Amino acid sequence: MSSEPLEPGLYHIKSQQSDDYLTALFPGNGRIVAQPEKGEPFAINPEGPNFVIYFRGIPVGVVGDHLIAQPNVPQVVWKVTKAEAQGAWVFERDDEPRGWWFDPEQEDNLTIRPLIAIPSYPPQYPPPELFVLEMA
Repeated sequence: MSSEPLEPGLYHIKSQQSDDYLTALFPGNGRIVAQPEKGEPFAINPEGPNFVIYFRGIPVGVVGDHLIAQPNVPQVVWKVTKAEAQGAWVFERDDEPRGWWFDPEQEDNLTIRPLIAIPSYPPQYPPPELFVLEMA
């Protein structure tokens, strides 16, 4: 559980594992990927106790196992949890136990999959599930 709540706002999101920043492929398919350069920030807006995430005003949704920012893709509400001991954040769908996973070896290096939490207090997460938020 998080003792530090996430404040809504504009954030650059990066993988804690690689320091690559997330962006959407525009022009193109709107797929969310990680790259070395810092791009445009994401807007993280409250939706009840959770959040909707936007890129260029388009909500981030899911198609198959991919995060997508396209107007025709339904928005997803995300639980964003602080991994206190690891100094990073975990992004999980609020309607199912699947979340963001970064794999630098894949061309589509950011996917959504079942999350893994190491049973401990506080919970520990593997590096591919950890993301750093930098206020824009």
